[in-house]
Amino acid sequence: MSNKAVFETDSFAVTKEIWQKASNFLGIEKQNSTLQIKRLNPNKVHITKLNGEIIAEFSARVKDHKKLWSLG
Repeated sequence: MSNKAVFETDSFAVTKEIWQKASNFLGIEKQNSTLQIKRLNPNKVHITKLNGEIIAEFSARVKDHKKLWSLG
């Protein structure tokens, strides 16, 4: 996992907020119906194609009252 945070959310962010921040970072449309977000646990998500192919993986670490999300 990279130590460089690419976006941050509140520590109790809902999946929709994470999707918005991740899609902005990746430069993809939030309404893209060929992609979905899979939240594997509170600190790990995958952006996938509908066929299951992983486009990006993000992991979070908690700092103060925020989650810092990194690629990987």
